[in-house]
Amino acid sequence: MKSTKKTLLILLLLLTLLATACGTTSSAPAPAAEAPEETPAAESPAEAVDEDTQTEAETESAAGRTIEDHLGRQVELPDQPERVLALTRNFMEELFELGITPVGKVEEYKNRQEGIDLPSVSNQNTPNLEAIAALAPELIFANTRQHADLLESLEEISGAVVFIDPNQVIDDPLVSRILFMAEVLNRQAEGENYIAQLDAVTAELQAKVAPLGYETGLILEIGDKVTAAQPTGFFGALLHRMNIENIVPLGLPGSGQSTWVDFDAETILAEDPDMVLLRASGNDKDEHKQLLEDFKNNPAWSELSAVKNNQLFILPAQIAPGNISNEEALRRTAKIIGAGE
Repeated sequence: MKSTKKTLLILLLLLTLLATACGTTSSAPAPAAEAPEETPAAESPAEAVDEDTQTEAETESAAGRTIEDHLGRQVELPDQPERVLALTRNFMEELFELGITPVGKVEEYKNRQEGIDLPSVSNQNTPNLEAIAALAPELIFANTRQHADLLESLEEISGAVVFIDPNQVIDDPLVSRILFMAEVLNRQAEGENYIAQLDAVTAELQAKVAPLGYETGLILEIGDKVTAAQPTGFFGALLHRMNIENIVPLGLPGSGQSTWVDFDAETILAEDPDMVLLRASGNDKDEHKQLLEDFKNNPAWSELSAVKNNQLFILPAQIAPGNISNEEALRRTAKIIGAGE
C-alpha cells in the first residue's frame, strides 16, 4: 500500500513538471511594435520656387532664344553660339570687337592677322556654300543686300541665319548694328562696353574737328559716274561721328543694294557741302594726288565751296570696313580732314 502511494506521488510530480515545460514552450514573446513610418518633411516655399526657376531656366536654355532679323524672320538662336560666321568683312570685324573669333573669313577681310589666317568662304558677294557647310557654323550673319537670294541654302547649312540690313539705322550706323549683333550673340555687356569706348573716342575727335567749321559733308567715288556714300553703314558713320551732316538723303534708288548710290552733280552743287572726301581705289600717294588734281581742275566742280576753300580730301582705300577697325578709321579720317593728332 505504501509502495502504491509512493508511485502515485512520483507520477503526479512528473505530470506537473511536464505541464510546466509545455506552458513555457508555448508562450512565445510578443512581437515588438513596428516603428511608425517617417513622414517626409514638407518642402519649403523657397525650395519649391528655386526648383521651378531652375526648371524654367533649363527649359529656356534647351529651347534657345528667338529674335526677329531684318527680313522680319523669327530666328531661333543657340543660347551661347560658339561657331559663328559672318559673310561680310565689316560684320567680321564687329565679331572681333565683341570678343568672337569667326570660324571663317571672306576674302575682302584685310585687318587682323588672326582673321586673315582663317579658312576662306570666297568673296562676300558670292560666298561658296560648300566651304560654308564645311565649317559647320551654328550661327551665320548675312547681309540683306548681298545674300537674300541665298536664304534657303544658308538655312540648310545652319539652323540660325540672321540677316542684317545696313539701311536699318536708328540713330547711329555703327551703334545700331553692333547692338543688334550683341543681342543675337547674347553678349550685350560686350556691346555696351565697345560702344562706350567708341563714344569716348568720338567725343575726343569731335572736339578737334569742331573748330574747323564743317557743318555738311560728302564722300564721293568718281568713276564712269558719280556715286556717294549714303548715311547708313561704315562710310556714313565717318561723317556722323565727326558731327558732320551728310547731304545724301536716305532712301535713294539703289540704296538697298549698295553703300554707294547715284548722286548727280546738280544736287551736289545746290547743296554745296563744306567739305568733300574723295574715296580712292588704292593707297598709292601719286594716285591720290592725281585724283585730287583732276577733281579740282574739272570745271563741273569749280563752284563748290569745298574746292574754293581747299576743303577737298582723299580717303584712301585702306579706310574701309574690314580693312581697319572702326576706331582707327575715325582717327585717321579726323586727321585727313585737318584735325591732326
